[in-house]
Amino acid sequence: MTEQAFEHDDEISLLDILVTLAESWKLLVFCPLVVGVLAGALSFLWPNTYESVAIVRISEEESALLHSAPVLDSLITKFDLLKESNGFQEGARLRLKAN
Repeated sequence: MTEQAFEHDDEISLLDILVTLAESWKLLVFCPLVVGVLAGALSFLWPNTYESVAIVRISEEESALLHSAPVLDSLITKFDLLKESNGFQEGARLRLKAN
């Protein structure tokens, strides 16, 4: 008979849950609010970093076209690589092919 009394005392009623929620409503409301505001503030303070990876598959003809003189010359003029090779066009082409 005492075992049945202990089992009956272990049950939690809905009223007990409601009383517990009513007593700690400030904790249940303000803690998630504070955490959300902190997370939002940190997201604005954290620096944005983006990374992208591209894989391009080209044929041998296309690869040879990339190493042709007109393509290399346009890159040399765009990035002003003649200064690094002392004004020699061929030296700039060789250096660009090596890179």
